[in-house]
Amino acid sequence: MLAKVIAWGTERLEAIDRLRTALEAVEVDGIRSNTRFLWEILGATTVRSGDVSTRLLETALQPVGMTEADRATAWLIGAAAALRAGQAGSSRPAQRARPGPMPQAFA
Repeated sequence: MLAKVIAWGTERLEAIDRLRTALEAVEVDGIRSNTRFLWEILGATTVRSGDVSTRLLETALQPVGMTEADRATAWLIGAAAALRAGQAGSSRPAQRARPGPMPQAFA
């Protein structure tokens, strides 16, 4: 997390509108950010009406510019990085970390 943006209002829609205005003013250089996606989430009819659930993003909203090809590429990059991390410095596959001996009180 780079920053937290908080807004308030006397009513829900006032707070949402203030937060969207603040997000419009955010400038992040050098890295990709999700400010546009957050702005769009706050503009969604279901969010503005308060009718939200934990499944909102997967059922109703997708990141701007995120295509199926972008998601496939992200998965491939993640898989390659995980594979490479498992092979770093060893010809054997990475082993899971194991906790040390358990204290008697927990045995």
